[in-house]
Amino acid sequence: MIDPQIPTTKISRGQSSQITILLGMGGRVLPWVAAIAALAYALSAGTNIFHYGITRVEWVDWLMLCFATVAGLSGIAYFKIFRYFISEREKYYQLLLDQSSDLTSVLELDGTIQYTSRGIEKILGYTPEELLHKNSFDFVHPEDIAGVRQTFEKGLRSPGTQHVSQYRFKHKDGSWRVLETAGSRLSASPQGVQVIVNTRDMTERNAMADKLRLLQMAANSVSDGIVVCDALDKDMPLRYVNPAFEKMTGYTEAEALGRNPRFLQRENRNQPGLDIIRLALPKGEGCNATVQNYRKDGTPFWNEIRIRPVRDAMGQLTHFVGIKTDVTERILANQKLRESEERFRQLAENIQQVFWLCTPDHAQMVYVSAAYEKIWGRTRESLYQDPLSFAEAIHPDDRLRVIAAAKSLGDGFDQQYRIIRPDGEIHCIHARAFPVVDGSGKVFRYAGIAEDITDSQRIVEELKTSKDMLEKAQAQLIQSEKLAGI
Repeated sequence: MIDPQIPTTKISRGQSSQITILLGMGGRVLPWVAAIAALAYALSAGTNIFHYGITRVEWVDWLMLCFATVAGLSGIAYFKIFRYFISEREKYYQLLLDQSSDLTSVLELDGTIQYTSRGIEKILGYTPEELLHKNSFDFVHPEDIAGVRQTFEKGLRSPGTQHVSQYRFKHKDGSWRVLETAGSRLSASPQGVQVIVNTRDMTERNAMADKLRLLQMAANSVSDGIVVCDALDKDMPLRYVNPAFEKMTGYTEAEALGRNPRFLQRENRNQPGLDIIRLALPKGEGCNATVQNYRKDGTPFWNEIRIRPVRDAMGQLTHFVGIKTDVTERILANQKLRESEERFRQLAENIQQVFWLCTPDHAQMVYVSAAYEKIWGRTRESLYQDPLSFAEAIHPDDRLRVIAAAKSLGDGFDQQYRIIRPDGEIHCIHARAFPVVDGSGKVFRYAGIAEDITDSQRIVEELKTSKDMLEKAQAQLIQSEKLAGI
Protein backbone atom coordinates (compact mmCIF):
# COMPACT_ATOMS: atom_id res chain seq x y z
CA MET A 1 0.00 0.00 0.00
CA ILE A 2 1.17 3.49 -0.74
CA ASP A 3 2.41 5.33 2.33
CA PRO A 4 0.26 8.46 2.64
CA GLN A 5 3.14 10.76 3.53
CA ILE A 6 4.12 13.96 1.80
CA PRO A 7 5.00 12.98 -1.81
CA THR A 8 8.73 13.02 -2.47
CA THR A 9 10.82 12.64 -5.60
CA LYS A 10 12.56 9.29 -5.86
CA ILE A 11 16.10 9.15 -7.24
CA SER A 12 16.68 6.55 -9.91
CA ARG A 13 19.84 4.53 -10.22
CA GLY A 14 20.77 6.59 -13.29
CA GLN A 15 20.32 9.88 -11.39
CA SER A 16 22.44 8.56 -8.56
CA SER A 17 25.22 7.63 -10.96
CA GLN A 18 25.11 11.03 -12.59
CA ILE A 19 25.34 12.76 -9.23
CA THR A 20 28.17 10.49 -8.17
CA ILE A 21 30.09 11.26 -11.36
CA LEU A 22 29.33 14.95 -11.06
CA LEU A 23 30.29 15.14 -7.42
CA GLY A 24 33.00 12.55 -7.49
CA MET A 25 35.16 12.72 -10.62
CA GLY A 26 37.70 10.61 -8.82
CA GLY A 27 36.76 12.07 -5.41
CA ARG A 28 37.05 15.79 -6.36
CA VAL A 29 35.44 18.25 -8.73
CA LEU A 30 35.80 21.91 -9.21
CA PRO A 31 34.08 23.80 -6.35
CA TRP A 32 31.84 25.85 -8.57
CA VAL A 33 30.71 22.78 -10.50
CA ALA A 34 29.84 21.03 -7.21
CA ALA A 35 27.85 24.02 -6.02
CA ILE A 36 25.81 24.10 -9.23
CA ALA A 37 25.17 20.36 -8.90
CA ALA A 38 23.93 20.76 -5.33
CA LEU A 39 21.50 23.52 -6.28
CA ALA A 40 20.27 21.56 -9.30
CA TYR A 41 19.51 18.55 -7.14
CA ALA A 42 17.84 20.71 -4.53
CA LEU A 43 15.54 22.17 -7.15
CA SER A 44 14.60 18.69 -8.40
CA ALA A 45 14.47 16.45 -5.32
CA GLY A 46 13.16 19.19 -3.06
CA THR A 47 10.43 20.50 -5.35
CA ASN A 48 7.56 18.99 -3.39
CA ILE A 49 8.84 20.40 -0.11
CA PHE A 50 9.04 23.85 -1.68
CA HIS A 51 5.37 23.58 -2.58
CA TYR A 52 4.42 22.85 1.05
CA GLY A 53 5.79 26.13 2.28
CA ILE A 54 9.61 26.37 2.20
CA THR A 55 11.08 28.81 4.72
CA ARG A 56 14.33 30.70 5.08
CA VAL A 57 15.65 27.79 7.14
CA GLU A 58 15.53 25.45 4.14
CA TRP A 59 17.38 27.93 1.94
CA VAL A 60 20.06 28.20 4.61
CA ASP A 61 20.33 24.40 4.54
CA TRP A 62 20.83 24.40 0.77
CA LEU A 63 23.45 27.12 0.99
CA MET A 64 25.27 25.26 3.76
CA LEU A 65 25.34 22.14 1.61
CA CYS A 66 26.71 24.13 -1.28
CA PHE A 67 29.36 25.58 0.99
CA ALA A 68 30.28 22.08 2.17
CA THR A 69 30.65 21.02 -1.43
CA VAL A 70 32.79 24.01 -2.28
CA ALA A 71 34.83 23.26 0.82
CA GLY A 72 35.80 20.00 -0.78
CA LEU A 73 33.72 17.19 0.69
CA SER A 74 33.68 14.04 -1.40
CA GLY A 75 30.67 13.36 -3.60
CA ILE A 76 29.53 10.39 -1.56
CA ALA A 77 29.83 12.25 1.76
CA TYR A 78 27.93 15.21 0.36
CA PHE A 79 25.25 12.97 -1.09
CA LYS A 80 24.64 11.28 2.26
CA ILE A 81 24.53 14.59 4.09
CA PHE A 82 22.15 16.01 1.52
CA ARG A 83 19.78 13.03 1.71
CA TYR A 84 19.86 13.28 5.52
CA PHE A 85 18.81 16.91 5.39
CA ILE A 86 15.91 16.12 3.09
CA SER A 87 14.78 13.19 5.23
CA GLU A 88 14.81 15.27 8.42
CA ARG A 89 12.90 18.08 6.76
CA GLU A 90 10.25 15.66 5.53
CA LYS A 91 9.87 14.25 9.06
CA TYR A 92 9.63 17.76 10.44
CA TYR A 93 6.83 18.80 8.10
CA GLN A 94 5.04 15.47 8.47
CA LEU A 95 5.07 15.92 12.25
CA LEU A 96 3.67 19.45 11.92
CA LEU A 97 0.85 18.19 9.70
CA ASP A 98 0.02 15.21 11.92
CA GLN A 99 -0.10 17.32 15.08
CA SER A 100 -2.24 20.05 13.56
CA SER A 101 -5.90 20.20 14.55
CA ASP A 102 -6.67 21.09 10.93
CA LEU A 103 -6.62 18.78 7.96
CA THR A 104 -4.21 19.29 5.05
CA SER A 105 -4.84 17.58 1.73
CA VAL A 106 -3.53 17.57 -1.84
CA LEU A 107 -6.10 17.08 -4.59
CA GLU A 108 -5.88 16.48 -8.30
CA LEU A 109 -7.80 18.72 -10.69
CA ASP A 110 -10.85 16.45 -10.57
CA GLY A 111 -10.93 16.40 -6.76
CA THR A 112 -9.18 13.05 -6.33
CA ILE A 113 -7.32 12.86 -3.02
CA GLN A 114 -3.59 12.38 -3.58
CA TYR A 115 -2.56 13.05 0.01
CA THR A 116 -4.25 13.82 3.32
CA SER A 117 -2.77 14.35 6.77
CA ARG A 118 -3.47 12.19 9.83
CA GLY A 119 -5.82 14.84 11.22
CA ILE A 120 -8.57 13.31 9.11
CA GLU A 121 -8.95 10.46 11.61
CA LYS A 122 -9.90 12.86 14.39
CA ILE A 123 -12.15 15.01 12.21
CA LEU A 124 -13.88 12.50 9.95
CA GLY A 125 -13.02 9.06 11.32
CA TYR A 126 -11.22 7.83 8.17
CA THR A 127 -7.57 6.82 8.00
CA PRO A 128 -5.57 8.56 5.25
CA GLU A 129 -5.28 5.21 3.42
CA GLU A 130 -9.07 4.85 3.26
CA LEU A 131 -9.45 8.11 1.31
CA LEU A 132 -6.34 7.93 -0.83
CA HIS A 133 -7.25 8.10 -4.54
CA LYS A 134 -10.95 8.63 -3.67
CA ASN A 135 -12.79 11.61 -5.13
CA SER A 136 -13.53 14.14 -2.40
CA PHE A 137 -16.76 15.28 -4.08
CA ASP A 138 -18.25 11.80 -3.48
CA PHE A 139 -18.33 12.61 0.24
CA VAL A 140 -19.84 16.11 -0.04
CA HIS A 141 -23.53 16.55 0.84
CA PRO A 142 -25.65 16.56 -2.35
CA GLU A 143 -27.09 19.97 -1.50
CA ASP A 144 -23.60 21.47 -1.19
CA ILE A 145 -21.82 19.93 -4.19
CA ALA A 146 -22.72 22.69 -6.67
CA GLY A 147 -21.35 25.45 -4.47
CA VAL A 148 -18.19 23.51 -3.59
CA ARG A 149 -17.49 22.74 -7.27
CA GLN A 150 -17.98 26.37 -8.19
CA THR A 151 -15.45 27.50 -5.57
CA PHE A 152 -13.05 24.70 -6.58
CA GLU A 153 -13.19 25.65 -10.27
CA LYS A 154 -12.75 29.31 -9.42
CA GLY A 155 -9.56 28.38 -7.59
CA LEU A 156 -8.28 26.43 -10.58
CA ARG A 157 -8.63 29.49 -12.77
CA SER A 158 -6.56 31.65 -10.40
CA PRO A 159 -3.33 29.91 -9.25
CA GLY A 160 -1.95 31.14 -5.95
CA THR A 161 -5.24 32.70 -4.87
CA GLN A 162 -6.94 31.21 -1.82
CA HIS A 163 -10.64 30.41 -1.95
CA VAL A 164 -12.79 29.44 1.03
CA SER A 165 -15.97 27.38 1.14
CA GLN A 166 -18.10 25.80 3.87
CA TYR A 167 -19.99 22.58 3.27
CA ARG A 168 -21.10 19.27 4.78
CA PHE A 169 -18.86 16.20 4.48
CA LYS A 170 -19.87 12.64 5.35
CA HIS A 171 -18.22 11.22 8.47
CA LYS A 172 -17.22 7.57 8.54
CA ASP A 173 -20.11 6.89 10.95
CA GLY A 174 -22.58 8.28 8.39
CA SER A 175 -23.21 11.62 10.05
CA TRP A 176 -22.52 14.97 8.40
CA ARG A 177 -19.79 17.27 9.62
CA VAL A 178 -19.60 20.94 8.64
CA LEU A 179 -16.17 21.72 7.21
CA GLU A 180 -14.52 24.96 6.16
CA THR A 181 -11.86 24.60 3.48
CA ALA A 182 -9.34 27.12 2.21
CA GLY A 183 -7.58 25.98 -0.96
CA SER A 184 -5.30 27.23 -3.69
CA ARG A 185 -3.89 25.80 -6.89
CA LEU A 186 -0.19 24.99 -7.13
CA SER A 187 1.20 26.41 -10.32
CA ALA A 188 3.61 23.51 -10.85
CA SER A 189 4.75 20.29 -9.23
CA PRO A 190 6.44 17.07 -10.37
CA GLN A 191 3.02 15.41 -10.35
CA GLY A 192 1.48 18.15 -12.44
CA VAL A 193 -1.07 20.79 -11.44
CA GLN A 194 -2.47 20.14 -7.97
CA VAL A 195 -4.65 21.84 -5.38
CA ILE A 196 -3.61 22.07 -1.77
CA VAL A 197 -6.39 22.60 0.78
CA ASN A 198 -6.51 23.23 4.51
CA THR A 199 -9.71 22.12 6.26
CA ARG A 200 -11.10 22.60 9.76
CA ASP A 201 -14.15 21.12 11.45
CA MET A 202 -16.77 23.83 11.99
CA THR A 203 -19.58 21.56 13.26
CA GLU A 204 -19.35 22.40 16.95
CA ARG A 205 -18.43 26.00 16.24
CA ASN A 206 -21.45 26.45 13.96
CA ALA A 207 -23.71 24.69 16.46
CA MET A 208 -22.43 27.02 19.16
CA ALA A 209 -22.96 30.01 16.88
CA ASP A 210 -26.54 28.87 16.22
CA LYS A 211 -27.11 28.43 19.93
CA LEU A 212 -25.71 31.88 20.63
CA ARG A 213 -28.00 33.36 17.99
CA LEU A 214 -30.99 31.67 19.61
CA LEU A 215 -29.93 32.91 23.03
CA GLN A 216 -29.46 36.39 21.57
CA MET A 217 -32.95 36.28 20.08
CA ALA A 218 -34.38 35.05 23.37
CA ALA A 219 -32.55 37.73 25.36
CA ASN A 220 -33.76 40.39 22.94
CA SER A 221 -37.39 39.29 23.18
CA VAL A 222 -37.85 39.02 26.96
CA SER A 223 -39.33 41.84 28.99
CA ASP A 224 -36.76 41.51 31.78
CA GLY A 225 -33.51 43.40 31.52
CA ILE A 226 -30.45 41.17 31.02
CA VAL A 227 -26.91 42.37 31.68
CA VAL A 228 -23.50 40.69 31.61
CA CYS A 229 -20.61 42.04 33.69
CA ASP A 230 -16.93 41.22 33.17
CA ALA A 231 -15.72 39.49 36.33
CA LEU A 232 -12.11 39.52 35.11
CA ASP A 233 -12.08 43.31 35.23
CA LYS A 234 -11.71 44.75 38.73
CA ASP A 235 -14.54 47.26 38.20
CA MET A 236 -16.83 44.60 36.65
CA PRO A 237 -18.02 46.74 33.72
CA LEU A 238 -21.05 45.91 31.63
CA ARG A 239 -20.26 43.90 28.48
CA TYR A 240 -23.82 43.26 27.31
CA VAL A 241 -27.28 44.73 27.83
CA ASN A 242 -30.45 43.64 26.06
CA PRO A 243 -33.11 45.93 24.55
CA ALA A 244 -35.34 45.51 27.61
CA PHE A 245 -32.60 47.06 29.74
CA GLU A 246 -32.47 50.06 27.40
CA LYS A 247 -36.26 50.45 27.58
CA MET A 248 -36.29 50.01 31.36
CA THR A 249 -33.50 52.47 32.17
CA GLY A 250 -33.59 54.91 29.27
CA TYR A 251 -29.85 54.36 28.66
CA THR A 252 -28.71 53.10 25.27
CA GLU A 253 -26.33 50.18 24.91
CA ALA A 254 -23.50 52.53 23.96
CA GLU A 255 -24.12 54.64 27.07
CA ALA A 256 -24.15 51.60 29.40
CA LEU A 257 -21.37 49.34 28.13
CA GLY A 258 -18.04 49.71 29.88
CA ARG A 259 -19.63 51.14 33.06
CA ASN A 260 -20.28 49.42 36.36
CA PRO A 261 -24.05 49.05 37.02
CA ARG A 262 -23.66 51.20 40.14
CA PHE A 263 -24.24 54.27 37.97
CA LEU A 264 -27.93 53.35 38.03
CA GLN A 265 -28.14 54.03 41.78
CA ARG A 266 -26.60 57.49 41.50
CA GLU A 267 -26.02 58.71 45.07
CA ASN A 268 -28.47 56.27 46.66
CA ARG A 269 -25.81 53.74 47.66
CA ASN A 270 -27.00 52.90 51.16
CA GLN A 271 -29.50 50.15 50.39
CA PRO A 272 -29.97 46.70 51.98
CA GLY A 273 -30.12 45.11 48.52
CA LEU A 274 -26.74 46.57 47.59
CA ASP A 275 -25.26 45.17 50.81
CA ILE A 276 -26.38 41.69 49.71
CA ILE A 277 -24.68 42.16 46.33
CA ARG A 278 -21.48 43.53 47.88
CA LEU A 279 -21.17 40.43 50.04
CA ALA A 280 -21.88 37.89 47.27
CA LEU A 281 -19.85 39.11 44.28
CA PRO A 282 -16.35 39.09 45.87
CA LYS A 283 -16.99 35.44 46.79
CA GLY A 284 -18.00 34.59 43.24
CA GLU A 285 -21.51 33.73 44.42
CA GLY A 286 -24.91 34.56 43.03
CA CYS A 287 -27.65 36.39 44.93
CA ASN A 288 -31.12 37.90 44.77
CA ALA A 289 -31.76 41.46 45.81
CA THR A 290 -34.18 44.36 45.38
CA VAL A 291 -32.53 47.68 44.53
CA GLN A 292 -33.83 51.15 43.78
CA ASN A 293 -32.36 52.53 40.56
CA TYR A 294 -32.88 55.71 38.57
CA ARG A 295 -33.75 56.07 34.93
CA LYS A 296 -31.83 58.40 32.68
CA ASP A 297 -34.48 61.08 33.23
CA GLY A 298 -34.08 60.77 37.01
CA THR A 299 -37.26 58.79 37.67
CA PRO A 300 -36.76 56.23 40.47
CA PHE A 301 -37.74 52.62 39.89
CA TRP A 302 -37.19 49.32 41.67
CA ASN A 303 -35.44 46.26 40.26
CA GLU A 304 -35.58 42.74 41.56
CA ILE A 305 -32.13 41.48 40.52
CA ARG A 306 -31.08 37.85 40.18
CA ILE A 307 -27.31 37.56 39.75
CA ARG A 308 -25.56 34.32 38.75
CA PRO A 309 -21.82 33.62 38.21
CA VAL A 310 -20.49 32.26 34.89
CA ARG A 311 -17.37 30.07 34.82
CA ASP A 312 -15.27 28.78 31.94
CA ALA A 313 -14.32 25.15 31.24
CA MET A 314 -11.48 25.43 33.77
CA GLY A 315 -13.85 26.63 36.49
CA GLN A 316 -12.53 30.19 36.45
CA LEU A 317 -15.06 32.94 37.11
CA THR A 318 -15.36 35.06 33.96
CA HIS A 319 -18.70 36.90 34.11
CA PHE A 320 -21.77 37.68 36.13
CA VAL A 321 -25.19 37.54 34.48
CA GLY A 322 -27.92 39.70 35.98
CA ILE A 323 -31.66 39.53 35.26
CA LYS A 324 -33.53 42.70 36.21
CA THR A 325 -37.28 42.69 36.73
CA ASP A 326 -39.06 46.01 37.12
CA VAL A 327 -41.08 45.61 40.34
CA THR A 328 -41.93 49.28 40.77
CA GLU A 329 -45.69 48.74 40.65
CA ARG A 330 -45.46 45.94 43.19
CA ILE A 331 -43.26 47.95 45.53
CA LEU A 332 -45.56 50.98 45.34
CA ALA A 333 -48.62 48.76 45.86
CA ASN A 334 -46.99 47.17 48.90
CA GLN A 335 -46.15 50.58 50.27
CA LYS A 336 -49.76 51.67 49.88
CA LEU A 337 -50.92 48.43 51.47
CA ARG A 338 -48.60 48.91 54.43
CA GLU A 339 -49.86 52.48 54.83
CA SER A 340 -53.44 51.24 54.65
CA GLU A 341 -52.71 48.48 57.15
CA GLU A 342 -51.13 50.97 59.50
CA ARG A 343 -54.20 53.22 59.34
CA PHE A 344 -56.42 50.20 59.89
CA ARG A 345 -54.28 49.06 62.82
CA GLN A 346 -54.47 52.48 64.43
CA LEU A 347 -58.25 52.43 64.05
CA ALA A 348 -58.64 48.84 65.25
CA GLU A 349 -56.36 49.36 68.24
CA ASN A 350 -58.40 52.29 69.44
CA ILE A 351 -61.98 51.06 69.09
CA GLN A 352 -63.85 49.50 72.02
CA GLN A 353 -64.94 46.42 70.06
CA VAL A 354 -62.83 43.35 69.35
CA PHE A 355 -61.88 43.15 65.66
CA TRP A 356 -60.44 39.91 64.31
CA LEU A 357 -59.37 38.17 61.07
CA CYS A 358 -58.92 34.43 60.59
CA THR A 359 -58.37 31.93 57.78
CA PRO A 360 -61.42 30.16 56.32
CA ASP A 361 -60.53 26.90 58.12
CA HIS A 362 -60.13 28.69 61.49
CA ALA A 363 -56.60 27.24 61.72
CA GLN A 364 -54.91 30.63 62.00
CA MET A 365 -55.87 33.87 63.67
CA VAL A 366 -54.44 36.53 61.38
CA TYR A 367 -55.22 39.53 63.56
CA VAL A 368 -57.09 40.41 66.76
CA SER A 369 -57.31 43.87 68.25
CA ALA A 370 -56.20 44.93 71.72
CA ALA A 371 -59.82 45.15 72.98
CA TYR A 372 -59.81 41.34 73.25
CA GLU A 373 -57.54 41.51 76.30
CA LYS A 374 -59.77 44.14 77.93
CA ILE A 375 -63.05 42.34 77.30
CA TRP A 376 -62.05 38.67 77.61
CA GLY A 377 -59.33 39.24 80.18
CA ARG A 378 -57.03 36.96 78.17
CA THR A 379 -53.91 37.66 76.09
CA ARG A 380 -54.02 38.02 72.34
CA GLU A 381 -51.07 35.64 72.14
CA SER A 382 -53.23 32.83 73.51
CA LEU A 383 -55.69 33.42 70.67
CA TYR A 384 -52.92 33.47 68.04
CA GLN A 385 -51.71 30.13 69.35
CA ASP A 386 -55.20 28.60 69.46
CA PRO A 387 -57.85 30.46 67.41
CA LEU A 388 -60.71 28.64 69.19
CA SER A 389 -59.45 29.34 72.70
CA PHE A 390 -61.90 32.25 72.96
CA ALA A 391 -64.65 29.63 73.39
CA GLU A 392 -63.16 28.47 76.70
CA ALA A 393 -64.58 31.62 78.29
CA ILE A 394 -68.11 31.17 76.89
CA HIS A 395 -70.77 30.35 79.45
CA PRO A 396 -71.43 26.58 79.52
CA ASP A 397 -75.07 27.15 78.64
CA ASP A 398 -74.07 29.02 75.43
CA ARG A 399 -70.80 27.28 74.42
CA LEU A 400 -72.02 24.43 72.19
CA ARG A 401 -74.36 26.72 70.28
CA VAL A 402 -71.64 29.29 69.61
CA ILE A 403 -68.94 26.77 68.61
CA ALA A 404 -71.32 25.06 66.17
CA ALA A 405 -72.18 28.42 64.62
CA ALA A 406 -68.48 29.41 64.43
CA LYS A 407 -67.50 26.23 62.61
CA SER A 408 -70.14 26.78 59.95
CA LEU A 409 -69.74 30.46 59.27
CA GLY A 410 -71.11 30.20 55.76
CA ASP A 411 -72.37 33.58 54.66
CA GLY A 412 -72.06 35.07 58.12
CA PHE A 413 -72.31 34.76 61.88
CA ASP A 414 -74.48 36.69 64.33
CA GLN A 415 -74.62 35.45 67.88
CA GLN A 416 -75.14 36.75 71.39
CA TYR A 417 -73.59 34.84 74.27
CA ARG A 418 -72.13 35.23 77.73
CA ILE A 419 -68.49 34.88 78.73
CA ILE A 420 -66.96 34.31 82.14
CA ARG A 421 -63.82 36.34 82.66
CA PRO A 422 -60.87 35.02 84.72
CA ASP A 423 -61.98 37.37 87.54
CA GLY A 424 -65.42 35.67 87.57
CA GLU A 425 -67.34 38.56 86.02
CA ILE A 426 -69.96 37.62 83.45
CA HIS A 427 -70.13 39.76 80.33
CA CYS A 428 -72.57 39.70 77.47
CA ILE A 429 -71.11 39.59 73.94
CA HIS A 430 -72.67 40.36 70.56
CA ALA A 431 -70.46 38.85 67.83
CA ARG A 432 -70.84 39.20 64.08
CA ALA A 433 -68.63 37.81 61.27
CA PHE A 434 -68.63 37.85 57.46
CA PRO A 435 -66.54 36.32 54.63
CA VAL A 436 -63.87 38.31 52.72
CA VAL A 437 -63.41 37.27 49.07
CA ASP A 438 -60.56 37.83 46.61
CA GLY A 439 -60.78 39.01 43.01
CA SER A 440 -62.01 35.60 41.84
CA GLY A 441 -64.81 35.50 44.42
CA LYS A 442 -63.06 32.92 46.60
CA VAL A 443 -63.23 33.33 50.38
CA PHE A 444 -59.71 33.86 51.75
CA ARG A 445 -60.49 35.46 55.13
CA TYR A 446 -63.26 35.80 57.72
CA ALA A 447 -63.55 39.11 59.52
CA GLY A 448 -65.50 39.64 62.66
CA ILE A 449 -66.32 42.09 65.42
CA ALA A 450 -67.28 41.28 68.99
CA GLU A 451 -68.88 43.94 71.18
CA ASP A 452 -69.27 43.90 74.95
CA ILE A 453 -72.95 44.66 75.43
CA THR A 454 -72.96 43.97 79.16
CA ASP A 455 -73.79 47.59 80.08
CA SER A 456 -76.31 48.03 77.34
CA GLN A 457 -77.82 44.67 78.20
CA ARG A 458 -78.07 45.74 81.85
CA ILE A 459 -79.77 48.96 80.78
CA VAL A 460 -82.16 46.99 78.61
CA GLU A 461 -82.91 44.67 81.47
CA GLU A 462 -83.35 47.59 83.82
CA LEU A 463 -85.69 49.26 81.34
CA LYS A 464 -87.58 46.03 81.00
CA THR A 465 -87.81 45.73 84.76
CA SER A 466 -88.99 49.34 84.99
CA LYS A 467 -91.52 48.73 82.27
CA ASP A 468 -92.79 45.64 84.01
CA MET A 469 -93.09 47.55 87.26
CA LEU A 470 -94.89 50.41 85.51
CA GLU A 471 -97.30 48.06 83.81
CA LYS A 472 -97.94 46.31 87.12
CA ALA A 473 -98.55 49.64 88.85
CA GLN A 474 -100.90 50.69 86.07
CA ALA A 475 -102.80 47.45 86.40
CA GLN A 476 -103.12 47.89 90.13
CA LEU A 477 -104.36 51.47 89.68
CA ILE A 478 -107.00 50.38 87.21
CA GLN A 479 -108.07 47.65 89.58
CA SER A 480 -108.33 50.16 92.47
CA GLU A 481 -110.46 52.53 90.39
CA LYS A 482 -112.84 49.71 89.52
CA LEU A 483 -113.17 48.76 93.15
CA ALA A 484 -113.77 52.39 94.14
CA GLY A 485 -116.62 52.65 91.63
CA ILE A 486 -118.41 49.74 93.11
